[in-house]
Amino acid sequence: MSTPSCMREVLLMTLMVEVVSGNMTKRVRCLLDCGSQRSYILRSTAEALHLKSFSSEKLTHSLFGGARTESKNHKRYSMRLRPVGRSTGYQFDFLDQDIICGVIPRIPKGPLLKELKGHRIWISDMGDDYPEIELLIGSDIYGQILTGEVIQLNEGLTAINTKLGWTLCGEPKELNVQNLEGAQSMLITNLHVQNMKASDMWDLERIGITDEVQTFSKAVEDQLVQEQFLKGLSRYEDGRYCVSLPWVLKFPPNIASNRHIAEKRLFATTRKLKKLDCFDEEKAIGVTSDIRRAFLQIGISREDQNYLKFLWWENNKIVEFRHKRVVFGVTSSPYLLAAVISFHLENVHAKFEIVAEKLLHAFYVDNCVTSVDTNVELEVFIQQATAIMADAKMELRMWTFGPEQELSLQNVEPISPVLGLQWDHIEDSLFIPFKSEPIADLSKENYYR
Repeated sequence: MSTPSCMREVLLMTLMVEVVSGNMTKRVRCLLDCGSQRSYILRSTAEALHLKSFSSEKLTHSLFGGARTESKNHKRYSMRLRPVGRSTGYQFDFLDQDIICGVIPRIPKGPLLKELKGHRIWISDMGDDYPEIELLIGSDIYGQILTGEVIQLNEGLTAINTKLGWTLCGEPKELNVQNLEGAQSMLITNLHVQNMKASDMWDLERIGITDEVQTFSKAVEDQLVQEQFLKGLSRYEDGRYCVSLPWVLKFPPNIASNRHIAEKRLFATTRKLKKLDCFDEEKAIGVTSDIRRAFLQIGISREDQNYLKFLWWENNKIVEFRHKRVVFGVTSSPYLLAAVISFHLENVHAKFEIVAEKLLHAFYVDNCVTSVDTNVELEVFIQQATAIMADAKMELRMWTFGPEQELSLQNVEPISPVLGLQWDHIEDSLFIPFKSEPIADLSKENYYR
């Protein structure tokens, strides 16, 4: 995966076209992709135009690198396309698709316009915004709309004329195309397949289990990730769990040092702390009351601690420190916490199996939310759940319960937070607190001001 700082923008072939269906006309943004065997329309666009499907086709999309998606039915629509502002149109068939691709930059208005004007070229898709791609014209249509007219421009771009209008493509030399961090539109893969999410990066090849020709189901991928987790799982003598970081390869990569970046952040943080008058060190022990921080109850394997360094001051000197526990905020931390909890609950003593099974479906990250039938069951659940998690050096505390108020296990506040909401134990109801804002004086003077 290339970093945005070293990737130059490449313009893709896009057009603004008009889709005609009966008495309805909609102007949409279109991507030309001769690497796709089929042409697609957004399902939402087809529904907005009230298009009627006359058939369907079951397809498996082949992705860059040899992977394949599961077979899926796509409805087929017939519609008329025409250039913006023209009456002449062309009838084509398209398959529906939930998402065609991610963000694709447009050609910004600038010096290029003068050269285009000299060639009597008008580009329909220009501007500083990023409209969604609603149509993808693949190889089944691409050859039918080409006119054969191609002009090489001075900016390193190529102008291609089609029956639907002119479009540009190529890597510009001087053109200032805004680069979108994390949303590069390099058409290296088939853009019609899906809009990539962070979770999609956890494929077999990136976790070091490579089979370039075999197609794996989601269940198999999950199983292989779980096997990798179990290989790096161990326990200290006191019962605390220790995990290895989930590297995308089978071994830690050769990561370049980013110490200079860490130093800059340290200096910036130090300046902010000095301005806030909270830089001076206070007493050694801080006291508060809250749910035990679960991430810090899991150790990190010694060999992976070198990848979790941070800098701080000691006697006016910069000192390197290493995190020995799972760090809150690291991308992989929620997965490691959930995986450790699941593993621990699935391997408890037989006498705790019923409560462990209940806990297995009750955790939301480090919050346990469940329900019981009787007061006796509540007491047993609290006692056994506390013991089960204590065996992994995880402390379950801050127990709240309701609407039963006669229980004498502890003094319970009438209202407590739960998963972002407020829980009234007396009424046994959930609500969202709103802060009322004072209403300004609605006099004529203030109104017209």
